[in-house]
Amino acid sequence: MLSTTDEEAGAMALMEFLLSPTAQEYFANETFEIPVIEGAELPVELPALDSLTLPEFDLNLLLDLQGTVDLLTEVGAL
Repeated sequence: MLSTTDEEAGAMALMEFLLSPTAQEYFANETFEIPVIEGAELPVELPALDSLTLPEFDLNLLLDLQGTVDLLTEVGAL
């Protein structure tokens, strides 16, 4: 939430909804996003969040556009 908002109650309500089991299950089933809350049901196509491993590169390299391009080129994604 932005500290400059004039709609703090509305912003908080939106965040609470987006983190609700209903919304998280929708995102998992419709857009194949991994839920960020415990208890949301996953479709069989998605791995559990705790089963994922961290990448073996420094994520700080993604802070700038050229670093991101260089990293994607290095791993063969571009």
